[in-house]
Amino acid sequence: MDSSRHGAGAHPRGRAVGVARVMMLAVGLAGCGGSDAPVPEIRLGLLATMEGRFAESSGDPSLRGAELAVAERNAAGGVVVDGVPHRVRLIVRSYDARADDAAAQARVLINEDSVHALIGPQLSAHAIGVAVMAEGARVVMISPMSSNPATTEGKRFVFRLAFLDDFQGEVLSDFALDELKARTGAVLYEETSPYSSGLAREFVARFQAGGGRIVAEESFLGDAPLDFTTQLRRIGRGRPDVLLLPNAMAADSVQMRQARELGIQSQILGTDTWDLQLSPNLAAAEGVYVTHQWHYDMEGPEVAPFLRRFDAAYQRLPRTTAAMTYDATVLLLDAMERAGAVGGEPLRAAVAGTRDFQGVTGRISFDGSGSPRRSAVISRVHGGKVSLFRTVDP
Repeated sequence: MDSSRHGAGAHPRGRAVGVARVMMLAVGLAGCGGSDAPVPEIRLGLLATMEGRFAESSGDPSLRGAELAVAERNAAGGVVVDGVPHRVRLIVRSYDARADDAAAQARVLINEDSVHALIGPQLSAHAIGVAVMAEGARVVMISPMSSNPATTEGKRFVFRLAFLDDFQGEVLSDFALDELKARTGAVLYEETSPYSSGLAREFVARFQAGGGRIVAEESFLGDAPLDFTTQLRRIGRGRPDVLLLPNAMAADSVQMRQARELGIQSQILGTDTWDLQLSPNLAAAEGVYVTHQWHYDMEGPEVAPFLRRFDAAYQRLPRTTAAMTYDATVLLLDAMERAGAVGGEPLRAAVAGTRDFQGVTGRISFDGSGSPRRSAVISRVHGGKVSLFRTVDP
């Protein structure tokens, strides 16, 4: 995912600090409505992994994107629901990078914090289980970045902003066949990850259907040591034109380096889990093509103003996760105003009925499902930067 230009001062981590930051955001509308009467409150629950290997790439940008959207809305007078101004309170629950802990913290947000809607989790492995819980509780949930179909499949109250894995697999496969003229391919994926294994499966099927030949399909376990030389040696023997690495950046950065050390010259393809500003710092990433949800060089009326506001707030560029979470938060608050309600069936219907919502990541519409139609971005790592290469429409 897109990285940040790190400014002075490291961001705080952990549940206690996250909630403290949230409480600061809950103020700012005192006196709204012209009296001393308590201001009605909208409670948004954010699930973010603020510690461990996903904290920098997922948890921190999730928090920054959501809190910026909330701060801006509160400063502008809050959310007017059925004629009544409401202030917005962001309640953050940090969880360990495990599906069971994500579900546990979601349960706290729903049952104890009584949130009106959920934002997150970002990773499909965590979002799938939380989605089942949100659906059962009839609490609207938007996962900004989960791309596995199982997150929203068969659910009415669960939505996403990301494109689906099957679309990303099609984009990568077609790009390999048509743009790169590849005829042979290989994949190295994490078999216990629904995202990684599902995307690898989609790529393989589409590549073969387009006339390509898969010479190697290799896998690894997510909790295994970061040594992929055995799998890469088998891949190298097939001399594939392209090598897809649909994994977390921590694994893929090692895989790229080890592949080059073993003399594998395949064109490497990455996916939307990659950190697009850390990638240029890796010599082995030179020339890699990556699909993603958004790029800060994209055209759009909201992009440049958002970049300026984000930089003013945090002294850095936003990661894709921050931009997607910002859009999810703004879309939810907009839907509450349209619904005249802060939750339940009216809010679900308003989100589902969203058409041509202009966000910072593009135009968003839901057409009868929890998944929007959105374009994919292909970027290229070259010369120490990640440049926007092409946008692919669905």
